[in-house]
Amino acid sequence: QEEYGLAATGSKHECPFDTGHGCKNHFFTIQDFISHPEGSQSAASLPEILWIGSMHGNERLGPTVVMEAATLLLEAASCEAKPSLNARVWKDEVAEALSCRSELRARGVDE
Repeated sequence: QEEYGLAATGSKHECPFDTGHGCKNHFFTIQDFISHPEGSQSAASLPEILWIGSMHGNERLGPTVVMEAATLLLEAASCEAKPSLNARVWKDEVAEALSCRSELRARGVDE
């Protein structure tokens, strides 16, 4: 919140678990910090996408939807990253990849 210069929203009575005056805005970053370390030129060239969970401050479903969408995105990325080029685990990872992709398809996520 401080990094983006955002003030808290609402009142201290609306968010009893947040310290300070009002409700904090929570942020998370999904990034491959191995391929794109913080401060690197490649990290600086990555696009930034902001998913907002409660635009008006009173939609409680919004934050859950954002977290579920992020989880699904990470599951799909993990699935697509299989199999690795490691010959020792390649056979097992092919089976994992097929299973993972089948599970995603069953949930409506396809190519």
